Amino acid sequence: MAGQAGAGKSSLINALSKEVRAIVDAPGGTRNFQAYEVELQGLSGAMVIDSPRVGASEKEQQSFADRGSDADLIVWAISADKADGRLDLAALTGIRKHFTGRPHRRQPPIVVALTHADRLMRRVPLSNDDIDLTETGVVEMVRKVAEGLGVPKNDVVPVSLAPQFPPYNIEQLSQRIAARVPDARQAQLLRLMEDAAPRWSAKRLAGQAGNAARTAARTMLPRVFKRK
Repeated sequence: MAGQAGAGKSSLINALSKEVRAIVDAPGGTRNFQAYEVELQGLSGAMVIDSPRVGASEKEQQSFADRGSDADLIVWAISADKADGRLDLAALTGIRKHFTGRPHRRQPPIVVALTHADRLMRRVPLSNDDIDLTETGVVEMVRKVAEGLGVPKNDVVPVSLAPQFPPYNIEQLSQRIAARVPDARQAQLLRLMEDAAPRWSAKRLAGQAGNAARTAARTMLPRVFKRK
């Protein structure tokens, strides 16, 4: 879970999770990253990392990209009422470059949560019933964010986390995350292969990774999509 300060990352974790079962130590013991074991749709016992705000310096960007490489799926929170997404794009570009030089790895899928969508309404909503995600302002912001961050429009989900109302459109965000689980499984498999075989040559690892990814694509499907 990543994004700039004020984007609502921690609120998203609380809204998405059915239950926060335990707080565990973040990998590597970095105090700025907080890990939670939560129950998410299609992801039983998932570990969600609540990351610190995205930094502007080159060193901070590089550090963030390194930590992003340990993720199997990234939920990027960006506030709908903040048009400047340069820091978000710079951080995502750093993550993409990190994987470009590692052909034996797969970049984790990215789902964007467009938070504070209620602030784009033409009038202040008095309840969730007043929030219309088909309004021109919301639709245009989804398009703008998708093009600006280089992600498919379907992977940008507007949500509302207004404190006076229950979380809005979280179910759609949860479903979009679940839809990307097969890709996340492949990213996880290749990450674990790299961790298990650090002394393999890059060429050999890339070949094994390609075979594993094809196998994973055929066999790994989250339970949420299986017929009962």
